[in-house]
This record gives sequence, structure tokens and C-alpha cells, in this order.
Amino acid sequence: MKRVPFGFALMILAVAMFAGCNNEEVTNPDGNNGTQKAPYEITFVTGTGSLLADGLSATMLTATVSDSTGDVVTPGTAVTFASTVGSIEAITPTDSAGVATARLRSERFRTGLARVVAGVGSVRQALDVRFVSEAANHIELIELDNPRIGVRGTASPQTAAFTFEVRDRNAIPVDASHAATVSFAVVPTLGATDAALASSSSVTNDQGRVMAVLRSGAESGTVEVTASVGGTIMSQPIRVAIHGDLPDPDHLSIAFEKLNIAGLVYYGLRDAVTARVADDHGNPVPDSTVVWFNCEYGIVQGSAFTTDHGEATVDHVTAGPPPAIPGGDGLVTITSQTVSKAGEYITASGRVMWSGPTILEITSPEPGFAVPNGGAVTIFFRVHDANDNPLVGGTTIAAQTTTGLLGGDNDVTLPDTQSPLYTFFAVTVSDNNTADTDPVQSATVTIGVKSQNGNARASITGTID
Repeated sequence: MKRVPFGFALMILAVAMFAGCNNEEVTNPDGNNGTQKAPYEITFVTGTGSLLADGLSATMLTATVSDSTGDVVTPGTAVTFASTVGSIEAITPTDSAGVATARLRSERFRTGLARVVAGVGSVRQALDVRFVSEAANHIELIELDNPRIGVRGTASPQTAAFTFEVRDRNAIPVDASHAATVSFAVVPTLGATDAALASSSSVTNDQGRVMAVLRSGAESGTVEVTASVGGTIMSQPIRVAIHGDLPDPDHLSIAFEKLNIAGLVYYGLRDAVTARVADDHGNPVPDSTVVWFNCEYGIVQGSAFTTDHGEATVDHVTAGPPPAIPGGDGLVTITSQTVSKAGEYITASGRVMWSGPTILEITSPEPGFAVPNGGAVTIFFRVHDANDNPLVGGTTIAAQTTTGLLGGDNDVTLPDTQSPLYTFFAVTVSDNNTADTDPVQSATVTIGVKSQNGNARASITGTID
């Protein structure tokens, strides 16, 4: 057997002893050249296990660090702090007692569990702090996915989802420990609708949120959905419009703001034209259904979109070319058009009257009428235009006499009409003194017309016994 030299054996023994000593000491985690026994031990505590999630509340975090034998670490040893929720502030390294501190501040409006970790070297210690709310105080709508839905069976969305958030007095969403049961209700506002909620109540989740789903029925209208907690905490009512199916040929009509306008007197007058469109159930068609318009004379705006009442309105403007006067009827045809559920064009038409300048004529009796003692005479007159059409609505007709009494159409305001019956009028002048001895007196009856079509006056003279 080969012998090892004595000097070489001593060298191997020294290396082994040095290596053993190196396993007992490590460099300080703060970078100092001194030595510190490892591993470390951390005792980690917090001042409170819960914080109000208002973004202001905070708690002290305390980490006491020692080595494996229980000796305090070197003062100034750096300790790291981290949290899954909230923020870490005011970190200090260890003091002479091995204590490092930091402050945990809550995150505003965010409830839930925060995992907080303190670490030194490769050692970590964790604890939990819960961010909490107070009890329910009010309800807010967070989201409404469809403020307008269609009746059942249409191509439009037929459900509306409401996301409500229940909050405490600090506007913090209620946490799981303050979960609230939220009740939902539907209130019809415009028209009878059979829309219904998928569920009448639900419990808030850990973020204080709850969802309600409204399903349309066969009838259109407008409804409001409310959410409440305990019958005392109420949300604002949230409105949803429920519109109908596509247009039905039997439910398209047209109407005018004014039936009679002075279009043969003035250019530039405007008259609103409204098409009303419904589906085969008589429900308004979907909002923004397009309706087109054209006119025989003048100008009409080309198109408009329906409202939630199924109405599309444009302006008809008096302009050239005009209908004939005289020799015409003064009527202007305006047509509305849209597309039916079957994809076909459907139309509805109406006629507005363009009336011309005022004509006032007394038709009977001849001048020189004579009212006998205690008697009366009827004076017939006409107010019209050159096409024998009535004047515009609001025209006033008044009659006066210099003596005697007047009755009949001596104070008239014309309605908005196209009827020729409103071109014939009569007043009666009668003796207002039936004594046989009173002398015969001359009388003048004057008729005056005030109108957008033009003012006019006419008189007739006679006697009253």
C-alpha cells in the first residue's frame, strides 16, 4: 500500500476544517461584510385583520426577524413587504430589536382578501387582511346592455340585462359579509306591455353586484325596472323601450299639422307631415325605421326615422310649382313610403290644401234693404279664395251695424278645414225699437275679414223702420 506524505495529509485536513466553518456563516442580506447565521425566522403580525375599503384606512405591519438560533439580526437588515390588494407604504428596515415595519393602506372601493407577505433573504411569511364594507345604503345601475328591445318573435334583441351595484354609505360595494337580497319590479309607463323579469330577486356577489334580466312579450311600450333592498333602499327607475315588428301595410297612415295653409299666397310656409307606422299587432315599429316622402307640389323633406311611438315627421314647404288658381282644387298630394315585413314597398297618401288670397262678397240682398218695424233681414255673404276653398284656420269674420241688432255669423273664427261649408255665412239685422212712432233710420252693415290669406271688408246699406 502506498503511503501519503505527512505534509500533504495536514493540508487536506485544513481545507476540510475551513469548509465546515463556511457552512455556519453567510453574508448579511444588507450587503455588510459581517456574518449572520442562517436560515432566518420571521414573526409577522398586523394591527388589524380587516380594513374599510375606502382608500384611507391603514394598518401597521410588523415583521420581527431572527436567525435560526433566535438571535436578533443585525440592525438595518432590509425586509421586503408586498400585498395582492392595497398599497404598502413607509417601509423601515430592522431596528436593534430585529423589528421591521410597514403600513398597508386599503384600495378604494375594492373589497376582498389581501395576501400580505414579508420576506428577508429566501424566507417568506404571509398573513391575510380583509378589505371590507359596511351595510347596504344605496343602489346604482352599473350597466344596461339593451335600452331598446323588440317584441317576442322579432329579429331584434328581446332581453335587457341590468347590472346593479349595492353600496354602503361610503360608496363601497358591499362585501360578502354584508351581502344583500335585491328585489326587482317592472312598472309599465307608456302603453300596456306584458314584459316580465326572469327572476324577482337575487343576492349580491362579493363585489356587491347583482343582475336582473327583462324579457319582452308580444306587446310594445315602455317599462321601468327598479331594484330595492328591504323595501327601503331603492334604485332610480331604469327605462327600457320595447318596440314592435316591421311595418304592416294596414298600419301606415299620414297626417298633417295643418290641413289648410296659405300656400297660394306665400312661399316658404312650413307644415309638419307625420307618417305613423305600426306592425300587424298595432304596436309601433322599431325605433329609427326609415320612412320616405314625396309631394305633388312644393317641397317635402325626403325621409325621416320613426320615434318610439312609430312616428316619422318631415316639413312640407310651400314653393313652386303651385297648384292652379283659379281652375284648380288647391289640393297637394303628399305620399309616405316604407318597407313592409315582407320586403315590399308600402305607401300612404294624404292631401293638404293650399288656399289663395281672400275674396269677400255679399250675395244677397241687393243694397237698399229695408227692415220693417219689428222685423229683420238676413244678409248672405261668402268668404273664400279663387278656387272656392275656405281660408286658413284662425281667420276671423266679424260684422257690425250702425243701427239695429245683429245676429248670426257676426263673430266667427274659422277652424283648420278643407270643407266648402265654411265659405257660406249669414248675419241677421233686426229692428231694435218696435215702437210705431220711431222714424225710419238708415243702416250700414260692415263685414270684416282678418286672415293670413289677406284682410278684406265689405258693406251693405239699407233702412230700419
